Formats: sequence, structure tokens, C-alpha cells
Amino acid sequence: MVKQPTLEVIKSDWRSILKIIGLRMAETGGCYITTSFMLSYVALAHVSTTKHVLWGTLIGSAIGLASHLVYGALSDRIGRRPVFMLGALFTIAFGIPMFMLINTGAIVMVIVAVALSLLFSHDPIFAVEASWFSEQFPANVRSSGISLGYNSASVIAGLLPIIATAMYGAFGWIGPALMFSAFGVISTCCALAMKETAPAALARKKRADNPERRYAA
Repeated sequence: MVKQPTLEVIKSDWRSILKIIGLRMAETGGCYITTSFMLSYVALAHVSTTKHVLWGTLIGSAIGLASHLVYGALSDRIGRRPVFMLGALFTIAFGIPMFMLINTGAIVMVIVAVALSLLFSHDPIFAVEASWFSEQFPANVRSSGISLGYNSASVIAGLLPIIATAMYGAFGWIGPALMFSAFGVISTCCALAMKETAPAALARKKRADNPERRYAA
């Protein structure tokens, strides 16, 4: 029993807390750009209406009811990191294409851009966060560790739509587009530094490291 789990986890696992903050940038930051900021952007840039962004959000979220289950199950089979990296790398690649699709002003393109961002940037990351984050900490400080990392990232992400608006004012649409991709870079670097914890992936690694045991069976 730890009397002060928050202080204990900061002292012993502060690196994991910082990694979780970085890991959430692609998920939370990307989602805020795709939904919150995009509502303002389409109006400021006069390329579409907010209802088309909302339709894309609704459709993407509806598909997410199934995609989260698929990504979560996949992470149990192949590992947390590969599924997470799918979302992080897509975030890097999709920043400029997303805005180019929206800048066409075509209803279908706006809806597709928003829905794709949620489906392939947000969902694979969000689906593995609960398991991957909790598996980074000992059981006696797990709740405090997750809370510090998760909520600290939320505080930062809450400012991102404002920053994205300022970036748009200074550089045009390319500013928030590159900002979106930058979140993916941050999360990718943190994912590479975070240990894999999925039991199936660890078992495969153990078998690969011990080929004699594998063939002895």
C-alpha cells in the first residue's frame, strides 16, 4: 500500500508520464484539429459549412463504434505499438491531404476527410491507450500514473484549437496542417521509446529470443 501514490509515481516513473503526454498528442491534438478547429476553419476560409464537418464527425464516430473493437482486438494479437503506430504515422501523412480535401469545398470531400481522420488517426491510438498506458505502471501507482499523463495531455490539448487558429492567421491553412502532422511525429517518437506490453507480442519475442525452447517443443 502506497500512502502517496502520486508523489511515488512522479518520483519513480516520471519518464512514463511524459511519454504518455506525448503519446496523446496525435490522438487528442489531432482530434481537436479535425473537429473543434475545423468547425472554425471552414467558416473562416469560406470553403464549406460547419454542418458538413459535423456530418463527417458523426459518420466517423459511428464507424468508430466498430473500429475501436477491431483495433483493440488487433493490439492483443500483434501488439500495442504496431496498432498505435498506424494512427501516429497516418497523422503524419494526412495533415496536408486532409486540408486539401476540405479546401475543395465539396460536401463529400469534407465529410470523407473528417471521417478518415477519426477512423485512421484517432481510433487506432485511442483503442490501445487504456491497456498500453496502464501496463506501463506497477499496480500500486497505476491509477495515479495514468491520471497524471492522461489529464496533463488534455490540459495541453485544450489550447491547441486556439493555437491552430493563430497558425492559420499567420501562415494560412498550411500552418494547422503541419501542426496536425507534428502531433504524429511527437507521438511516433514516444511510441518508439515506450515498451511493448501486449502478452502475445511478449510471448513471440520470448520464443524468438529462445529458439532452442521453441524447437524443443
